Amino acid sequence: SHPAHSWPAYLQPALNTRGFIEEVQTFMDRASSLDLSPADLRLLADDHDRPEWARLADLAQEFREVLALRNLVDYPGLIDRAVGIAGDPANRSKLRERHRLVIVDEYQDTDAMQVKLLQEIAGDGAELIVVGDPDQSVYAFRGADQREILRFTQSFSTPSVEASVIALKRT
Repeated sequence: SHPAHSWPAYLQPALNTRGFIEEVQTFMDRASSLDLSPADLRLLADDHDRPEWARLADLAQEFREVLALRNLVDYPGLIDRAVGIAGDPANRSKLRERHRLVIVDEYQDTDAMQVKLLQEIAGDGAELIVVGDPDQSVYAFRGADQREILRFTQSFSTPSVEASVIALKRT
């Protein structure tokens, strides 16, 4: 547990305000969706001279510990667990047998963790179709990154199978 004085002095007046709490929640959600661990946040804090990010890294670590003690999971944690399960070779083969074709709609609204999960499920040349429009991305506030759809061919091509893009002219 970290006392309030570990926050930078300029943030002290804001600590108990609703706006500050909402900003912390938004920051934590964004860090999770970008697959940034508390250690990653600490490195970024040092690199950019942002002591408040280091304190947020401490908070993220505390939050993970509390969830673990209570045997709870948040949405980013759920995705992270799914990545671990799908990444196990035995589980991957079972998933492939059950799901021979994976289709993803609104791909422009995915975040880094969701792409990581999709790569575990269908990232080695499995039958995969994604549909999306980078100009229709509306969930950036939740960590969605429209660049994921622009990187699709790099993310899902393999040495034996090149991912292709088909531009639809009409809906």
